[in-house]
Amino acid sequence: MNHALADEIAEAIALAQKHNPWPTAAERVAAALVRKTIATNVQHVLTRRISNFDAQRFQRKTCTQRLHIGKFPAGLVYVDTSREKHGDYARLAFLSYATLKLDIERDCPADLREEIVAHAATLQARAGEEFEVSQCGQTVLLGSALPAVQQQQRANRR
Repeated sequence: MNHALADEIAEAIALAQKHNPWPTAAERVAAALVRKTIATNVQHVLTRRISNFDAQRFQRKTCTQRLHIGKFPAGLVYVDTSREKHGDYARLAFLSYATLKLDIERDCPADLREEIVAHAATLQARAGEEFEVSQCGQTVLLGSALPAVQQQQRANRR
């Protein structure tokens, strides 16, 4: 039963009681039923809202929970999932597969900066290795634009 219908029934009962101050048993039962229905509807609405409440959204996230690393065709993008810019997660840094150069944004928080630099260092140390960039097994050569890696590639072809 929706609230508008319950209000109409309550008004009809109030009008009937105005003309007859001594309500009949049927009117008393109808009024009790309306009150019970309204209370049940309110209880269902509140129960749904409480059960849909996501407490984790309001808890403070740790660095690891805030930092997300996305694999893109040209490199890795580091984002902060607790902040938004222009309708997307706030970009913190970009690591190019070809140059292995890490570009950190100016507004990158210090706590996340440390974690980003540490993660990027592990990939920079793997220069010359194949790195999987997709679920289907596509790979790129890390540091392919670096002179040392290019020289190593030429030596491997001979």
